[in-house]
Amino acid sequence: MSSGTRQKSRLQDEYKRLEKEIGGADGLSVDLVIYGAVVTGNKKTLTSLQDLDFIKASSIGVITDKY
Repeated sequence: MSSGTRQKSRLQDEYKRLEKEIGGADGLSVDLVIYGAVVTGNKKTLTSLQDLDFIKASSIGVITDKY
């Protein structure tokens, strides 16, 4: 979060707002744990992730438009 507040980008103000909101007025820090992520892409791009050691589990699914 703090690195986002230092980067010059269009999201810099949003990072500052979130840091203040999550950290509180007294500057308390919050530890976040990320348990997983959703990755989308085509077969070629997803195949490049296949043998990476930080991937512990995966599943394949399909989303389609209704009818």
